Amino acid sequence: MRNTSSINLSAIIVLILLAIALLLSVCFYASPATEEFGVETTVKELSSPKLLGRLTGTDGNLKAQSLIENHFKSLGLKPLFSDSYLQSYSHTMFQPDKQEFTLNFHLEDGSVRRLTYGKDFMEQRVNERFHTVSPLSFDLQDSHIEQKIAIIEDSAKLSQAYEHKPLAILKRSDTFMKLLPEPSDGVPVLQISPDTADWLNHHRKEVRNVEIGMKLHAEEITASNVVGYLPGTQSEEHRHAIVLSAHFDHVGWVGTGKDKTIYQGSLDNASGVSALLQLASILSTVSAAEFESDLIFAAFNGEESGMQGSKAFVKQLSDKYDHVYNINIDCLGLKNGNRMLLVGNPSSPLLSALNTYMTKRGISSTTEGTYGGSDHLSFLESGFEAVTITQENIQGFHTTDDTPDHLDFKLLDQYVEVLSNFILEQGDSPEFVHGDQTVQSQISPLMSEQQATMSELLEQAEKERESLRLGEYKLIGPDEQPLLVIGSNETFTDKSSAEQAVVGLMLPAKIGEYAFGSAIVNLTFPNTETNDFNGTELNKVYKYKSEITTEDIEGLGLIYKDDHGRGVSISISKTKFDFEGQNISESKKIYNGHEYTVIYTPEYVILSTEANVRGQQYFLQIYGGKDHQVGGEGTSFVFNWTSEDLPLALKWTDGIDWGALIEGMGI
Repeated sequence: MRNTSSINLSAIIVLILLAIALLLSVCFYASPATEEFGVETTVKELSSPKLLGRLTGTDGNLKAQSLIENHFKSLGLKPLFSDSYLQSYSHTMFQPDKQEFTLNFHLEDGSVRRLTYGKDFMEQRVNERFHTVSPLSFDLQDSHIEQKIAIIEDSAKLSQAYEHKPLAILKRSDTFMKLLPEPSDGVPVLQISPDTADWLNHHRKEVRNVEIGMKLHAEEITASNVVGYLPGTQSEEHRHAIVLSAHFDHVGWVGTGKDKTIYQGSLDNASGVSALLQLASILSTVSAAEFESDLIFAAFNGEESGMQGSKAFVKQLSDKYDHVYNINIDCLGLKNGNRMLLVGNPSSPLLSALNTYMTKRGISSTTEGTYGGSDHLSFLESGFEAVTITQENIQGFHTTDDTPDHLDFKLLDQYVEVLSNFILEQGDSPEFVHGDQTVQSQISPLMSEQQATMSELLEQAEKERESLRLGEYKLIGPDEQPLLVIGSNETFTDKSSAEQAVVGLMLPAKIGEYAFGSAIVNLTFPNTETNDFNGTELNKVYKYKSEITTEDIEGLGLIYKDDHGRGVSISISKTKFDFEGQNISESKKIYNGHEYTVIYTPEYVILSTEANVRGQQYFLQIYGGKDHQVGGEGTSFVFNWTSEDLPLALKWTDGIDWGALIEGMGI
């Protein structure tokens, strides 16, 4: 993934909705198509330190390329452009060991404090040739800031710092983000470590000047994408193709010898490549008669350095096909990565169909969110429909934290299973394969000075969301690219606090023998796509209406328990729950004349029922559970009803008049 962002086409605001999931969906492990190329095995092999971060033009990148090529051969895919799976192109490379970066502090006593690249500082925005020895300023309002080097502690102030046009900027970074050089004429930026920033704060009077130097050395090399395909049944007169893609390059390393720091790139994008190889394994077993379109599998190189590989691919593809559409995979399967995020043209039928399909099959997905640019942009810029599949809260990419242990491989397997089913069931739909090529992409990368701040803004947005009360919202970030943060839900551990927050809400003190423990209130927030936020001030908290009432509630998540921490979790929703997956089954049970759905999972059972209150249908899920100690961080409520507990679970559930309970709550 490149550290840029695509912009929501229908508004100037990028919606960030990082909400706690109220409606409990069930996602289960689907056996991989092949063990040899299972997602976990592939991710670990691609992100092994031995591959040195898979930087285009290095031996590690070639090893990754060879792995993918061998997989395509083993599946019997055909080379697309010639007798080789490798599609060569001219690539501009900046070899890490040949780039020159300097940061020194010249002190009043005549000594020089020399900083270590990769440990004390790292580049963020670079000039091809740059050198200055200038005073340091901690004040952006300094009248002589244009002759000084500015230092900022808060990434959110980076855009503001650019506006004051200092000679250069030092930005405190708790974790360095490794970016490949893209020479710019703008203000250069260096990330500095917390220790370096703290030293400067404590010794600012001792620093006479700061020396910054940059000298880039570019090389023109030949690099390759890896491409194979399954031919469809179409005629030669009207050629069209489905392109499934993921990039296999990453950002390499910094330092030398024992001090070398490797950026493994497990999430970005060993995860996407592993998913692509699994898709190829699954779909290659399907009869060619299943597809009219050619089915192309493309592993792109050079994404991290300006999408060089996919741009070359699309140019050559345009001569071969009348129309193509692309589903690209980048940064997928992160633990705590929140919902699947689908990025593309909002008016695209492909985007809409994917989102609908995922939702119906139990995948929580959204089309609204911020995301760094990826190879789908190369297709969009050429007039082809394209979507990138990722997650809405990806973290740690381009840092040393991007390692395999942060991935959920069972989740990634499930994503692959559902996506392969989408291709099989809807991939050849005419509205996709015969799309309108005249629709050019309106998506453009963020300005270069904003590129490296997106992850910091996402982190800031999550912190801001946690501080918002129910129904509040605010705009944060730079004026030219504000982020909308919404308090669409809130957790209450006190019953009266929840009732004060929502007019008309009356939560019962007890349900059966269990007393109130906590409640999550989830709102139906107005459609932010149609809202006009002109005139909304940055960093000011607003409420979308003067008071929240029970009519605004979309659902409730309730936990009721006894003095020993045993109890039930109850989800109440106006939207029906979907349960699908190979490791899940359900059956109907009649108890005392009432019908219940029993959902069986590998670990526990869930009871599902419905209630009609004043003409409104409500859907309920009931889980048994108990408090579980989590280290020194308190307790969490874990589900523990098993199939052996089913008779008691049915008895307890049937003992509650759910319609009367919901009506009594006022919702």
